[in-house]
Amino acid sequence: MKKFQHYLLSFLVISVGIILFIPKDKELLDNYNNSQVISEIREQKNSISVILPNSYEKNLYKSYPTIYLFPDDGLNNHNENNIELINEIMNSSGGIEAIIVKLNFENGEDFRSATSKAIDYVDENYRTIDEPAYRAGLGTEIGGYMAYITALTTLEDGNYVSTDEPALFKSIGSINGNFTGEDNFWRNSGDVFDIITEIGAENIQNFYTYIDGATESPYTYLENSTNDIGALLIEYSRYSPYEQYPNYMQYGGIPYEVHEFTSRNGEYNNEFLRTSIDRVINRFSERFTDQLVSGDFSISPQAVKAEESVITVDYSININTETYQKHSGEKDISFKVVAEVVDPVSLEILDTAQTEYILNKTNGVFGTLTVKNIINGINSKVNLSIDMLGMRYEIGSQDLIKIQEPTLEHIDLMGEWHFNAYKSYNNKNVEELDSMDILARTNWKSWDTVFPALGWWTDDFHSTLENNANWAGYAWYIREFKVPENFAEDQTLFLSLGKIDEGDEVYINGTRVGYTGIQLEGGEYDGSNPWDRERVYEFDSSILHQGDNVIAIRMCNSSGGGGWYDGPVGIYTQSEYDEKVNTLVDATRFYEENYQSKFAASALGLDDESVEMNYRIYLPKGYNQSDKRYPVVYMFHQLNSTSKSYEIDGVHMSLDEGIASKNIEEMIVVMPDSSNDSFWKNDWEKMVTEELIPHINKNYRTIVDPRFTGTAGCSMGGFGAYNIALNNPDLFSSVISFYGAVTSGDISIVDKIRNLPVAYLGYFDQYFICGNQDMYGFAMPAIDIDQHLRKLGIDHKFFVENGAHDNLFYKPYLIDAFSYTSNNFDIISDEIVNVIDGTITADIDENIKINYTININDEIRQYLNIIPNPNLETTKQFIQPLTIPILLKIEQNGKTVYVMNDISKKVSEATSWNVQVNLLPNTPETEDIDFDESMKITLIATIINQNKEIGNIIVSNSDNK
Repeated sequence: MKKFQHYLLSFLVISVGIILFIPKDKELLDNYNNSQVISEIREQKNSISVILPNSYEKNLYKSYPTIYLFPDDGLNNHNENNIELINEIMNSSGGIEAIIVKLNFENGEDFRSATSKAIDYVDENYRTIDEPAYRAGLGTEIGGYMAYITALTTLEDGNYVSTDEPALFKSIGSINGNFTGEDNFWRNSGDVFDIITEIGAENIQNFYTYIDGATESPYTYLENSTNDIGALLIEYSRYSPYEQYPNYMQYGGIPYEVHEFTSRNGEYNNEFLRTSIDRVINRFSERFTDQLVSGDFSISPQAVKAEESVITVDYSININTETYQKHSGEKDISFKVVAEVVDPVSLEILDTAQTEYILNKTNGVFGTLTVKNIINGINSKVNLSIDMLGMRYEIGSQDLIKIQEPTLEHIDLMGEWHFNAYKSYNNKNVEELDSMDILARTNWKSWDTVFPALGWWTDDFHSTLENNANWAGYAWYIREFKVPENFAEDQTLFLSLGKIDEGDEVYINGTRVGYTGIQLEGGEYDGSNPWDRERVYEFDSSILHQGDNVIAIRMCNSSGGGGWYDGPVGIYTQSEYDEKVNTLVDATRFYEENYQSKFAASALGLDDESVEMNYRIYLPKGYNQSDKRYPVVYMFHQLNSTSKSYEIDGVHMSLDEGIASKNIEEMIVVMPDSSNDSFWKNDWEKMVTEELIPHINKNYRTIVDPRFTGTAGCSMGGFGAYNIALNNPDLFSSVISFYGAVTSGDISIVDKIRNLPVAYLGYFDQYFICGNQDMYGFAMPAIDIDQHLRKLGIDHKFFVENGAHDNLFYKPYLIDAFSYTSNNFDIISDEIVNVIDGTITADIDENIKINYTININDEIRQYLNIIPNPNLETTKQFIQPLTIPILLKIEQNGKTVYVMNDISKKVSEATSWNVQVNLLPNTPETEDIDFDESMKITLIATIINQNKEIGNIIVSNSDNK
C-alpha cells in the first residue's frame, strides 16, 4: 500500500527572498536532523510545507503532479483532515500519487505572486512534472477563492487580468468556497464570477474547474459565489432551448468533462468535506492522466446460450508511453487488465479475470481473457478496465445477452441486430432507405451490429448516431432468424417487440406486419408519441419460411433520448404468449383508470363535449383492508410522455420501499395523462383541479385537505407541479419538482415566486432539485428560486447534484423527495375527533333505510385551514372550511358489499345535519347486498386525517317481521 510520509521539507520566505535549502533527492535527507529543520522552519513566516508520497524515496526517476493547497482562512490555517483524506484516497484506486504543497501567506501580501514563486521553487527542487496540466490548485472556504483567482488571472503591466490559458494550474478546485463573503479579506483581488464571464465559454474549457458548496452554508448562496458561478458554468454547457437539439448548443457548449459544479444539500461538515475531497482528488487524477490509456474490446459470444460456459474477452490496449514515464519514472510499463462480469441491476461482481503486463515499450497490447457465462435475468455487463499507477481506468462495457434456441412455440429475437441511423428527423425528403424494397437490396449485413431492448441509446451505441444519445431521426434494425421445422403452422402468431421510442413499422420477409406511429409504408412519423406503448403485432404464420427469415424494423425518434429500449423480444404462439409475455407485461402495482373530462376535450380542440382521460394510481399496501384515509400527491408527467413513464421507472417500487422503511407516510399517488406538450396549464390545469381531484376524492379514501395534498413532477411535470400548486392553495400545500422546466413557455415560475408574498410562499413545502448536466440548464432557475426563498427565510429543500435530464437522475431521490413531503404534512392532534359525534339507525323491509345525524361543535374553528393572501398589497387571509368526508359501509359474512363515500359537506363552525340513505335492491350499487341476510352497517366521519366511528349496528330483515 502507498503510504504518505509527512515531511515539512521546504519553506519559502517570500517577503525577504530567503529560501531554505532542501535536498532534491530524498535519500540525501539522511545527512540532516529532520526534527531540527522542522523546529527551525516553524519560526519562519510565509512558509510552504511539502508532503511527499512514500514512493518518492524509492524511485529517483519518477516525477509527480502537484496539488497546491490554499489555506482555509486565507493565511495559514489548514484542515489537517484534508491531508489525511487525500492520503486515504491515494491509497485506494481513487487517486494518483501526487506531491502536496501547503501554502501559507501574510495578510496584505501579493499571494498570487507568492504562489508563483512557490511553484518555481517546488519545480526546481522536487521531481514534479513541470507543466500547468500536471498542477492543481485546491482550497476550502477562502482557500477556494484563492485557488480560482490565482489560476484564472495573470500579471500584465502591473495589474492582474483574466487569462485564457493556464499559466500556473490547469485544474482548479473549490470546496465550499468563500468567494464574496465579508470575512474574505482577499475579495478585492477580483470577482471570480466576473473573471469567468470575461474568459467566456470558449476559453474557460482550457481549464478544469471543480466547485461545490453546501446548500446551508452562506458562502454557497451569496451573490457571485458558488451557486452563481456554478449556474454560469451550466449556462455555458447547456443545449439551446430555442433550437432543435441535439446538434446545436448555445453559448459554445463546453463539455461536462471539463467542469463539475454541485450544490449539495446540508451543512458544511466533515461528512461533506470527505465527499468533496474524494471527488476532487479523483477528478484531478483523471486530468493528470488524461489520454494516458485507451483501448477497445469485444466479447464472444455476446448473445449466449445456457450451455456455453465461458466468454472470451479480446482486447487491445494503448498506453501513452511518454505520459506513463512522466508519472512512473520507470522504463518498464506495468499495468493489469481486468475483466468483470457485473449484474446491471445490483452491480454485484459475478466473475473476474485479470492479467498483468510489464513491458519495456509498447505501442499497443493485444490479449484475451475468459470469464464465466453468468447472467441474472436477461443480461449481464462485461466491464474492462486497466489498473495502473494506483488508478483504475475504465475502457468500456459490453452487454452479455441470454438467448434461447427456437422451440415449436417460441423464437427468441434478442441478440445481435444490424443497425443504421440513416436520416435525421429534420430531413423531410424521401430517401431510398425509407423503402423496405430498397433495404432488401442493400448490403445491410455489412452494417455494424447492436443489441437492442436493453435501454435507450447511448453516445457509443452505434457510429451512425454520431456519438449522440439524443440523436433524432430514422433508423433501421434488421437481422436474420431461423424458423424450425413444424413451427406453429396455420395459426396466428404474436410478435412482441417490447417498447420503442417513438414510432415504428415492422416487416417480416418483406411483408409489413405492424406499425405504431408510422401510418404509411416508408412514411413519416405522425408525432403521436407512443414511446411507452407495448409493441405486440399479430400476423399469420404463412409469412414465415422454414429456415432463414428476415425481420426489419424502421423506427423514428423525434426528440430527446430514443431507441428500442425494452423487451421482451420474440415470436410466440398464442399459448406461449399468454404464459410468457402477458404475465410479464401486466405485472405492476399501479392501477390504470379513467374519467370524463370536458377541459381535456377543449384543450385538444375536439368537438365532443368530453373525452375519456386515463390516470394511474398507486394505492399503498393495505389500502383495501382498512378504512383509513390517505394523503395524496398528484404526479405530472414530462414533455412527450404519459403517466406510463412513471410505471416504467418503477415509482411504485420506490414508494413501497420508502413506506416499508417508515421514510414515507402511507399515501396515494395519482399520475394523470395529458397531451404531449400540455405544460399542465390553462384547460389542463382545470382538468386536474376541477375534474380529476373531485373524481379521486369521491372514489378513493383521500384526506380532503390541502395540508395533506401535494404535487410532483419531472421536467414539464415539474413546471406543472409548481404552477398548479401555487395557483391553488385551497387544494395543495407541497411541491416536488425534479429538474422542473420552470422557465419554459409563457409562464416563468421564477417570476411568479418573486411576485408572491413571504407568507404565501411559506405556506408551501417546496422540494426542487436538478442535475448539473441537465441539457436545458434547468439548474439555473432552480438556483434563482433557492436564493429568493433564502432571502425571505422560507424553509425548503434544494440541491444540484451530478446527473442529467433523465430518469437516472431523479429515481435515486424519489424516497427522499416523498419523505420530505411526508414529514411536512401537518400534525393534527388526536383530540380533533372530540369535535364530532352523531347517531345512526337503520331498518330493512323491501329497502334498506339508514338515518344518521352528524354534530360538529364550535371547537372545529381551531382546525380550519388558513390560506395567506397571494396579493402583495394586502395581508388579509382566507379561512377555508373543512370538508367532512362520511364513509358508510355495509358488510356481510366478513365482506364489504357496499360503500358510500360522501365528500359534499363543508363546515367552518358548529353545525348539525341529518341524512337519510334509501338503498333499493337490484341496482348496480346494491348488487352485492343480500337483502335477506343480516348485515353490519358502519358510519365513519373524518376530521382532516382522523377517523371517528359514529356507530355500527347489526340489522336484518327479520327485525321487522
